[in-house]
Amino acid sequence: MNKQTEPYNPKLLNQLYFQRLGTKKVIADFNGETITSDAGALLLREIDSANNFIENSASCLIDYRNQGYVEHSVKELVAQRTIGICLGYENLLVFYSWRQDGGSC
Repeated sequence: MNKQTEPYNPKLLNQLYFQRLGTKKVIADFNGETITSDAGALLLREIDSANNFIENSASCLIDYRNQGYVEHSVKELVAQRTIGICLGYENLLVFYSWRQDGGSC
């Protein structure tokens, strides 16, 4: 028996609820227009929250930097690089441009 399946229809999907971002609710709803292409970062945050893969990865590294000059922890640097790669940003220059752009913060 060959069962027909309905074609993909994003309006049939339920909403996805993510962790709050500060005091704001974060909900993925597939019934609207495209808002951002970087929403995969929300999924990465959920995965990291459940598995601590960024903290575990950072704990494998020894920080030989002079702590008096350190602005960002090893964990923050690992998180930035890991999430950037997962979102398709292969080089770090995009992060520099984000830092200069007040609208993206």
